[in-house]
Amino acid sequence: VSSARYEGIKAAKGEYIVFCDVDDLVSENYLSELYSLCQENGLVIGGLIKKLPYNITKTFVPEKKENVDMEQFSVLFPKLFIDMNLINSPCAKLYSAKLVQDMEFNVRLKMWEDLLFNLNYLKKCKTVAVSDQIIYHYNCLDASSSRKPHDNIIEMALTVYHAVDDFCDSIMENNSSTA
Repeated sequence: VSSARYEGIKAAKGEYIVFCDVDDLVSENYLSELYSLCQENGLVIGGLIKKLPYNITKTFVPEKKENVDMEQFSVLFPKLFIDMNLINSPCAKLYSAKLVQDMEFNVRLKMWEDLLFNLNYLKKCKTVAVSDQIIYHYNCLDASSSRKPHDNIIEMALTVYHAVDDFCDSIMENNSSTA
């Protein structure tokens, strides 16, 4: 999946990029809702419904926020990342093509490569906007790569842990330098 997303980034011609997995669904207003909140150097995050195995459904509807600078985002980050799980996936987001064009997904990771991509992207952002609309329906399949056992799961988890820790340090460092 990561290599396909990377090829999509290289082939993109527009000002903005969105990702959509083949087994997921988007709302009729998916693009218009994301675009209505976009800023030139930022990220737009939308609400979503996650359909999990065994007919379990979780709905994540964040509070609407427009033109949030990175200092304000550092306050939102724990809720969006930990409580709502909205930072992990590239789905239900609008990216600036200008900021994303030199980025790649870490294809060595079989899990959490999307999270690393988003954290690296957020380091480049000046603003973030959050939609309170459910615009994406994410299907978590039993056959998903993230549900399969991996030999190097500890190594992958440590890589991700350090990336999240570095990201949090960078937002805190930026906040202290702007204070």
